[in-house]
Amino acid sequence: MQFGADNLFKRLRSVLVAKPINYDIDTPINIWQEKYAGQIDKDLALKQFEDMIEVLEKAGVKCHFLDPIRGATEQKDTRDIGVISSKGAIAGHFKKDIRMGEVASFIKFCTENGIPLLKYGIPFEGGDFFFIDEKQCLVGIGRRSEIRANEIESLLNRKVELIHHVTSHHLDVVFNIVSPNLVVAHKKYFAEQDYLKDKDIIELTDEDAWNMSANFLLLEENRVLADSNC
Repeated sequence: MQFGADNLFKRLRSVLVAKPINYDIDTPINIWQEKYAGQIDKDLALKQFEDMIEVLEKAGVKCHFLDPIRGATEQKDTRDIGVISSKGAIAGHFKKDIRMGEVASFIKFCTENGIPLLKYGIPFEGGDFFFIDEKQCLVGIGRRSEIRANEIESLLNRKVELIHHVTSHHLDVVFNIVSPNLVVAHKKYFAEQDYLKDKDIIELTDEDAWNMSANFLLLEENRVLADSNC
């Protein structure tokens, strides 16, 4: 299998997805989930998932389906469970016990498809990680991820820039990248960063952050897949 998300701006070829057949919210794990506890419309979730798959496939993206993990009610956010470079995969490690089982499906997929597992066990979630190109990546440091720059640099052989943020979620709730020169950002959640100095910035509002408007998928430079809240 050809693998590796080494350049964010090239056309997206394939993704890992998890059908939300177990999805539910019994105990909220963040403030976004509180109002939805016990109120998940599973039929709607599956319909939205199928709509997403249709859009991805029409865009020429191959979807690889992870095996469902029994009892993993959060198994839907596949960005969080790890990252894959051309050198291999770094598996996520969740602080919330309710999410621990999800990584097993990721490791199983990598093993079955000949993708080397470079590291597992670092407090790290994929929503805090951005490949830029073959020489650089960004890593958000916050409540979910505490990974060290030198650890990533040695694993991936590229420069790592850290962005410390104070959101209770991931960096990709208040920041995302559209092109080498254009980003979206709600700068109140993190200090000024070197990476932003020469970038055009679409400024996000508190409402944008609440609606997770930055939480989109870049299909290729200047082309994003986003939901209706974006």
